[in-house]
Amino acid sequence: MMGTCDVCSDAVFNSCHKVNIFVGILKSCLTMIDKTQMQEIAAGWIKAWNSGDFRMLLDHYADDVVFYSSAAARRWNAEGGKLVGKTAIESHFRKAFEEVPDMNLTFKKLLMGTDGVLLVYQRETGRMSADFVLFNESGKVKEVRVFNEL
Repeated sequence: MMGTCDVCSDAVFNSCHKVNIFVGILKSCLTMIDKTQMQEIAAGWIKAWNSGDFRMLLDHYADDVVFYSSAAARRWNAEGGKLVGKTAIESHFRKAFEEVPDMNLTFKKLLMGTDGVLLVYQRETGRMSADFVLFNESGKVKEVRVFNEL
């Protein structure tokens, strides 16, 4: 029987062949935090970094967060720069503040995806950085991949 797909409005017979592909994306979109909320979260994260407020900073992360950065590889000899768990990233962040006591991040841009964001910011050195951040169902950060300008 000929009909129209509810997802993409294509003419289809029984059901659209694209439905299975889109189901996961639509599910994520329906539960995604809106742009204003995400900008507030990003601003809170930058503020926590700039004030050195570890409690506020760590509140953004899930207990089982997975974090990748070249600094983690250097500081902890972590293979692939991978740290796992909130306790590990707390140690990493504390060490960062010891190494760079005048750390100051300036928000530049927030790019949104279906289940995460790319947060672009400028470091106190003038170099640009970007964090690719994925969220869990509770809105907590479940994975971070840090990219730094060379």
